[in-house]
Amino acid sequence: GIDYESFAPEKYIKNIKKPLFIIASANDIKVNGHDAYALFQKANEPKDFWKANAQHDVYKDLPEEYARRIVAFLDKMVH
Repeated sequence: GIDYESFAPEKYIKNIKKPLFIIASANDIKVNGHDAYALFQKANEPKDFWKANAQHDVYKDLPEEYARRIVAFLDKMVH
């Protein structure tokens, strides 16, 4: 069988040495938002986290806020 533990993101998140923006959905029934925040806590700086008041597809539910937050994060990373 497949050893799924060997693919666990929490084991590899520290290897990411680039800016990281994690987006989680508060009302997601497919992905647990607590898992996303646990990854965020283990990630290197610079990093940001947004728990959107949305379903699984944050962009579909909140397109303007999604775009604004992405642009703000990128702007912060280049200035």
